[in-house]
Amino acid sequence: MKNTVKKIVLFILGIDIVWRMCKPLLFLVEKLTIYRRLARPSKSIVQEHYSDLEKSIMSLLGDPVVRHNHFKGLRYPSYTSFCSTIFPKILGSYELELKDIIEKQCNTNYNEIIDIGCAEGYYAIGFARRIPTAQVYAYDTNEFARAFCSEMANLNNVRNVKVESFCSPETLEHFKFRGKSLIISDCEGYERVLFNEKNLQNLLDSDLLIETHDFLDATISGYLISLFSKTHHVEIISSVDDTVKSRVYQFPEADRLDIKARRMLFAEGRPGLMEWLYLTPKETR
Repeated sequence: MKNTVKKIVLFILGIDIVWRMCKPLLFLVEKLTIYRRLARPSKSIVQEHYSDLEKSIMSLLGDPVVRHNHFKGLRYPSYTSFCSTIFPKILGSYELELKDIIEKQCNTNYNEIIDIGCAEGYYAIGFARRIPTAQVYAYDTNEFARAFCSEMANLNNVRNVKVESFCSPETLEHFKFRGKSLIISDCEGYERVLFNEKNLQNLLDSDLLIETHDFLDATISGYLISLFSKTHHVEIISSVDDTVKSRVYQFPEADRLDIKARRMLFAEGRPGLMEWLYLTPKETR
């Protein structure tokens, strides 16, 4: 019976005119869901749509406050994340492959930090707390993510964050840097367009951390390495598979969990092994 209903629904949604009629409603539901999460404390929504295992992990982690590592103490308005899973962020294991690099950056006196594809603000607000003298620019094309990011900035009492919608190649080309800067990019393949010969000259004093999405375009990493190798040292960091994380990551919160629960706690849901490019200037002007 369930398979029959599923086939019928898929058939109906496959009709172009039906899909065009449904899309505005789906958009409205998504928007209302996000604003509902922003308006209500996280504990009050736990019972609405989470599995028993998800509820147990939330109970284990407690209030949505980052528990470990470089952004420890970062407060979330609720258990909500955009384009990534939330549990690793609250635990502090999110992108642990970058731990040493992020900690080094947190101890660098940057004037500006540009976070492109900031999502809900894990890095933008995290860095704003760690480096209060830096001006942080948080870019994301998703209006719900921007709303959540602004809410998280207020919750953490940071005033050095500007939330913006779209960062173009021209934005970076003409950006008025005041000194040493950090650029973080996680923009789902747009990095192939975002960085080019025209804006490279304006980034000579910038450190960059770019997540590459070669599963979308196999040329991305090669293009960026070729582009930046003229001006920057290039370090390549590979991601760790979620199953490996569940077996080897050591956090006290995971000590008594079985492998299924550990995987849910640590999983970041990447479509495959991915890479980051850590770029630092060869010369400082």
